[in-house]
Amino acid sequence: MSDSLLKIVDELTRIKDIDKEEMMEIIRDSIKEAYLRKYRLKKREEDEEPYDLPLDVEVQAGALRIFISKWVVKEVEDPHIEISMEDAEALTGIKDLQEDDVVDVFIDAKDLGRNGAQVVKENILNRIKGFEQKRIYGEYIDKVGEVYTGIITRKQRLRGKERDNYIKEHSEHIDEGGYELANIIVDLGKGEGIIPPRHQSPKDSYYRGTRLKVYIYAVKEEGLDTKILVSRTHESLLRGLFDLEIPEVAGKQVEIKAIAREPGVRAKVAVWSGSSDLDPVGTCVGVRGIRIQNIVRELNGERIDVVEWSEDPKQMIRNALKTVDISKVIIEERADERRNVKVVVPDEQYTMAIGRNGQNVRLAAKLTGWKIYIYSETEYHKELEEKREQFSNILKNFEGMDEEILGSMYDAGIFDLEEIAEMTPEGFADEVDGVDDELAASFITAAREALEELKRHKEEESAKPEMKAEKIIEPETSAEETAQTEEGEPSE
Repeated sequence: MSDSLLKIVDELTRIKDIDKEEMMEIIRDSIKEAYLRKYRLKKREEDEEPYDLPLDVEVQAGALRIFISKWVVKEVEDPHIEISMEDAEALTGIKDLQEDDVVDVFIDAKDLGRNGAQVVKENILNRIKGFEQKRIYGEYIDKVGEVYTGIITRKQRLRGKERDNYIKEHSEHIDEGGYELANIIVDLGKGEGIIPPRHQSPKDSYYRGTRLKVYIYAVKEEGLDTKILVSRTHESLLRGLFDLEIPEVAGKQVEIKAIAREPGVRAKVAVWSGSSDLDPVGTCVGVRGIRIQNIVRELNGERIDVVEWSEDPKQMIRNALKTVDISKVIIEERADERRNVKVVVPDEQYTMAIGRNGQNVRLAAKLTGWKIYIYSETEYHKELEEKREQFSNILKNFEGMDEEILGSMYDAGIFDLEEIAEMTPEGFADEVDGVDDELAASFITAAREALEELKRHKEEESAKPEMKAEKIIEPETSAEETAQTEEGEPSE
């Protein structure tokens, strides 16, 4: 077994690029494990100290030698780590040995038996695997957040417990479709990346040998394995592709402020530049769209809208909805920090503003951080008139209110008591001309009081007992009297 172990050492050192000293350490520990198992020296209780076996290995004259350093004693209590003085003198030929001297006793690897040889082999393979995984972890842990090019090697279907756990964790997404319950394994060069089902784009075709770019979002150690988790759906993949394709983005001349993405279908990217001489949108799109088309091709046709970032919420919302003629944007900054906005568009562009299955407005809302409600002009004016009829008399009685402010509120689309009550003074003052923060605060307080009064009045009305109509009982009429009445004779 010694000769075969040496061959293994040389071969693995060459193939796995493992240092020879580290390889010898792996072999020493593996042989020690086999020895402890054969002689049943492994600890059996949790609180039991592990057996300290002074076993080591060395290569001498091209041969692997295994030895145990044993203490010289007068009376042997543990033959695995002790040797009698007589046996030590016979083994070494040294006559003046003293008690507590150490003698190296060489053992033959064959003495470990067939089971021992199998234990050594398994331990060496496991330790090498652990060594490789540790090296892979060190290689890729600092690469989290980067985009890598990989080659698809195989598809690994989820089975049994792994499949059940995945379905349990992602039950709300299973019905969305677009992927199957299988991991896609990608060769990253020095390690293998795993694309879990939830991180697979419905636009991709995962065939063996396909080259594609992935985003490394996590590196985990699990036992002897290192898992490199990569994604084709992560928003940061899009950010990384912009870095690779657009030098101005990589050089920070153009900054990506926000990304909203529905993988495989559509994405919106908000960009900004601090230089007035640089058009951020045109820079990212490129001449005849060549730059953005390279990214679209990498994502297999996913549509990408590049819009200019603005710190003005109204302008940012207009930019995010893109290609739609917006008539009015009404911002409602609420005291409970909800961020609602009404967007009014021409009737004929209502469907376009919402997008297929609500996709355009959904992505715009995610990009801007505002909850967007789309109104057609007809729908908006109808609702506004209803609110005006409902609350106009109440609003007129607010202290400080006049016809000019009421007109400004109508123009701003703010005429609902509940909306006013939930707004912040700053938000109200920004939307309504001729109103400062102090006056806005008084209007908001008055709106809340008016709503409380309406609620109280409604409760009082509902608490009033219903008026019951009295039942009128007619006197009973006999059959004879009825007949007489029908003949024209008066009934008594």
